[in-house]
Amino acid sequence: MRITIVGGSKGRGARLAEAARDAGHEVTTLSRSGDGPSGVTNLPGDATDPTSVRDALSGADAVVVTVGGAKGVRHHRSAVTHAVVEAMRAEGVRRLVVQSSLGAGDSGSQMPLPLRVVMKALLARPLADHDRQESIVRDSGRLQLRDLACLVMHRLRIVPA
Repeated sequence: MRITIVGGSKGRGARLAEAARDAGHEVTTLSRSGDGPSGVTNLPGDATDPTSVRDALSGADAVVVTVGGAKGVRHHRSAVTHAVVEAMRAEGVRRLVVQSSLGAGDSGSQMPLPLRVVMKALLARPLADHDRQESIVRDSGRLQLRDLACLVMHRLRIVPA
């Protein structure tokens, strides 16, 4: 399978790229730095730029969004996810996995009330961006991507086998 990981230069995105590569998949990462694991195609680019995103996911079978926040940018995750969904629509890519956060969307109901209150107070802005991100994914299935297979993951832990 050909997988494009947006935000694959470090952290979970890089670990996912390594795991996919080791499983025999063809992996491309897109990140601001263009850094990433060896043995995969690492592309530099702005993940909110439609041209950069389309170039990165051209020919992909699936796309994974693992971007974090960006300094000085309030809605980075949702802007990236919007650009990815639009590029997927243009390129005909149907499979999307988005890394979100526990506490975003309806996942907050899974947390104990005291933790939920603290998270909402301390992480209001990042959680609002994750909420927008999840909305974009949900809405993409209702629009022209009716056959888009989407998955929003609130917790992701990749460990070596």
